[in-house]
Amino acid sequence: IYRLCHVLRIPDNMRVPNRTTWTGVEGLCVVLRRLTYPNRLCELQQDFGHGVAELGIIFNSTLLFILNAWQHLLDDFARTQWFTAARLEEYRQAIHRMTHINDVMAVWGFIDGTVRTCCKPIRNQRILYNGHKRCHALKYQSIVTPDGLAVSLFGPVEGQRHDAGMLRMSGIIPYMQQHLPP
Repeated sequence: IYRLCHVLRIPDNMRVPNRTTWTGVEGLCVVLRRLTYPNRLCELQQDFGHGVAELGIIFNSTLLFILNAWQHLLDDFARTQWFTAARLEEYRQAIHRMTHINDVMAVWGFIDGTVRTCCKPIRNQRILYNGHKRCHALKYQSIVTPDGLAVSLFGPVEGQRHDAGMLRMSGIIPYMQQHLPP
């Protein structure tokens, strides 16, 4: 955890305007615990010794810090140092080895649309209603490589949106055509 804090450049101490303070390690632990398994903040009170309101502030502030520090890696994955033509070729070869299909030599990752249910809104229910899953939801799109790395994230979008529409909205296809090697 300490090493991860150092790599993510999370400060030793964090503070917000309402004077809530916590250590960077504590903030990262709250984020990891909250994202590891679906749970409510009230279930974390005993583990971390903070009230629900403080845990919400710690979770949101730490996550926002990490996002602001590293968002460029999600927004512009083609221009990062690790996403090279050689790495794309490794991904293509891995998929080819697993499928044994010659036609997949251009495939280096997998696009997936994910539906996350939410509470029924008071207004504009139709926008969030997903007829396929028969629930109110928000949708997200990701591109995952064979080694499990999520190289692109997009969303949320309304639950009624079809995956193909979400793909078009993300603009990821023209982006890849412009920035990635053929």
